[in-house]
Amino acid sequence: MKGYKHLTSEQIREVLRLYQELKSTRLVADEMGVSLYQVQGAIERAGMQLTGLRESACTPYADDLRRWAREGVAISEMARRIGATRRTVARFLRIHEMERTPFVQVGSTHPRWKGGRMFDKSGYVLIYRPSHHEANRHGQVREHRVVMEQKLGRLLQRGEVVHHLDGNRANNHPDNLEVYENNALHLAETRAGQRPNWSAEGWARLHAKRRPRVSRQSRASQEASSTDAQASLDTSGQMPA
Repeated sequence: MKGYKHLTSEQIREVLRLYQELKSTRLVADEMGVSLYQVQGAIERAGMQLTGLRESACTPYADDLRRWAREGVAISEMARRIGATRRTVARFLRIHEMERTPFVQVGSTHPRWKGGRMFDKSGYVLIYRPSHHEANRHGQVREHRVVMEQKLGRLLQRGEVVHHLDGNRANNHPDNLEVYENNALHLAETRAGQRPNWSAEGWARLHAKRRPRVSRQSRASQEASSTDAQASLDTSGQMPA
């Protein structure tokens, strides 16, 4: 073809070297100032497989993508940050063999995250604090205890009870909370003079289970009669009439 210049042997070696490094025919062509078709032809004749990677959106952010991949940033989040598609970023990472920490969806990174607040079956507010010493297996802890610890400036001891002054377990304002050394003191002060709100059937079942009361005098008389009867049996061998 008139006016067409073939690549020299030195240029072909440089094309192959750059392509192994950059993984992009377009970047190699721009770097060497030759046509895209010349680069592709040299690679194919050398028996190398073309990646077909369209990485113009990823290449300027290669260092950032490598760092984010190590930090475990989600691929979709990387794509959002650089204005590319998720598929483009994923392929870029794979072609360049970038080390990537698996992305784990926990806490605020989970798609169903709603701020980390929820209620347990007792009506207390739970918040997500996986590093808290009282956190359950889901990383949750009752909010009123965390608020009280912040108010006191120390961790709550085992057995200490936090009381809601207004009786609303969802109101965890510091002014609505006070701490008791143990549950016995808590109940003694907060339940003093209160009668359990049981139904009539509940009270009936409770009374049915109670043993009849026996006075001390009656119990002493029964014990004395039993002792006399045993003594008579020991001396005569017969029960008294």
